[in-house]
Amino acid sequence: MKAVFFIVTVLLSMQLMSQEVDFRFFGLKIFVEDTSAARKFYSKSLGFKMKDSLGFPIITGEAFPIFFEKGKVHHESDYPESSRTGLVVYVDKLLPEIDRLRDKNVKIYDKLLERNGVGIAIPFEDNSGNVLGLMEVQVFDVGRFSGLKVYNCGVTISDMDKALGFYRDFLGFKEWSRNYLPAAIPLKNVDSSFAFMIHYEKGRNDNTSGYGDFPQMRLMFSVIDLEQAEAYFMQKGHKVYKLKDFILLQDPFGNWIEVHSNIN
Repeated sequence: MKAVFFIVTVLLSMQLMSQEVDFRFFGLKIFVEDTSAARKFYSKSLGFKMKDSLGFPIITGEAFPIFFEKGKVHHESDYPESSRTGLVVYVDKLLPEIDRLRDKNVKIYDKLLERNGVGIAIPFEDNSGNVLGLMEVQVFDVGRFSGLKVYNCGVTISDMDKALGFYRDFLGFKEWSRNYLPAAIPLKNVDSSFAFMIHYEKGRNDNTSGYGDFPQMRLMFSVIDLEQAEAYFMQKGHKVYKLKDFILLQDPFGNWIEVHSNIN
């Protein structure tokens, strides 16, 4: 009887591992020093709508949800020297918004103002030291609007081939366009909906932030079957950490990723 049970278990495990796993981009998690202070900064200083969900304050009404969690250990930021996960927000007119944020004592990286493939952008910090990109879109018409909007998020890495090997070939995300290479490539989900960006910067060091450190941002993916995803990682020999409600893993550059089961 034990032998039969063992065979059935092995067959089920093999079936799970042989099935394709549909990893989908779901959202972003930002680790902060204090969630109440973060709520105040993102709602009052930046103007985003927020509510509580899954035990976390989150930004709602944007392209994807953004969760905030209290960090455990402060990790000194070495922006922009290391690989990282980041968030980009956009505004109708950049220069007046820079002045507005500066009046609110927001740290602006003035020397890093630059023109990219979409418009002009500049980094700034939230009140926990997380760095966001602030951008004015200029290459296409986004319409007139007030306040800030979430544009996209993604990872900044030092090796595009290695990044595509992980996010495209290993996790199954698809290339949206190659028009922005070699600087960046947008990825999409299997259903062709936009997922996130990969940005290339030569010479970036690997991310050394530990699990739960702040400041830190983390991509969040969802799958239909978490056990199937865990079996897939096991089959491929990729180290994962099984937590109570999700799987935690790292990309080749040390950036942390959460995989959840059907987040609603």
